[in-house]
Amino acid sequence: MIGTEVRDSCGSSGTGETPQAFTPRRLTARPAESEHLEGKSTTLHYFVNNNKVCENSQKEKANKTYVN
Repeated sequence: MIGTEVRDSCGSSGTGETPQAFTPRRLTARPAESEHLEGKSTTLHYFVNNNKVCENSQKEKANKTYVN
């Protein structure tokens, strides 16, 4: 097979290397700090405190309704 042309399953000629050899390499650098998903909306602490604020505002509305 010396001097033969290598073709892939689609019939394209190439160097004979596997497709994995041409895949892009992954970067090893960490993403910027702003790209981390550590916002308040993803923490349990936020949900607990947000629920308390909601409960308190509902109590205040109920108290105002009965006072007026």
